[in-house]
Amino acid sequence: MDLEHVPAAGRLSDGTAFDDSTRVDSPGRISRDGTQVAFTSDRSGDQQVWVANRDGSGLRKVTAFEGESIDVGAWSPDARSLAISAVVAGNVDIYVVSVESGGLKRLTSSQARESQPEWSRDGRWIYYASTASGRSEIWKIAATGGNPVQLTVNGGYEPREATDGRTVYYVDAFDFNMLSTIATVKQVPAAGGPELTVFSGVTPGAWDIADAGIIFVTGEAGPPSRPDGADALNMYDFADRRVRRLGELPFTLPRAGVYRVFTSSRDGRWALVSHVDSWERDILVADHFR
Repeated sequence: MDLEHVPAAGRLSDGTAFDDSTRVDSPGRISRDGTQVAFTSDRSGDQQVWVANRDGSGLRKVTAFEGESIDVGAWSPDARSLAISAVVAGNVDIYVVSVESGGLKRLTSSQARESQPEWSRDGRWIYYASTASGRSEIWKIAATGGNPVQLTVNGGYEPREATDGRTVYYVDAFDFNMLSTIATVKQVPAAGGPELTVFSGVTPGAWDIADAGIIFVTGEAGPPSRPDGADALNMYDFADRRVRRLGELPFTLPRAGVYRVFTSSRDGRWALVSHVDSWERDILVADHFR
């Protein structure tokens, strides 16, 4: 969806189907220059990470996991690699995958759940959520590997680094029941320091950071409770520290089945959102079945 042109009525355009399939596709992240999109899809049988240009061209699969759950975390600054999290042998860890070759590097290997990676602007660090301390907190690790550093102590999920590279924003709650949890956005210095509250009213999996502010999904009065309720995009402006309405979405976002339902480009112009346009079933062939 193009967020630059909002009609006077305040209703966003219908947008364009992005490399849609008859399977489950979920928004990942848009590259920092806004030209490429990474997302997850099980169109090939297993859930994998796919990459395409913003116009949908150049579609290709970049991972080859077997029967695993995957989340697209973030693009590297040079758009040559992706930081992802994947469940392998029952353990959730952070991996770096080459967009060009598909080469995979495991970055974390503890027994804790380590997920939701975010690449720093300078390419040196990868922030992520980890339960290594006993509950989910925001940590960071060198992009080349090394000893992890804990940044928060009061709980944290879904880290997002500000454009200036000095601040990491995150939410204090998480729930797989989409659009049913209200979280508070907090911030912590990228180098470590006090944890401060920014604002409340964000749903995990339905927000992202742009240069000018934080864009997030809400209903007319908070996350909608009715299946036909109106969903809308809003933005917390870094300049005046206020929330303003960007526009009402032309459809209701899914309440289950996908972890992330929204992501935006860094310049705040482009958005990728989940839309259930049909329920279908496919017939597959299982080779070598016993």
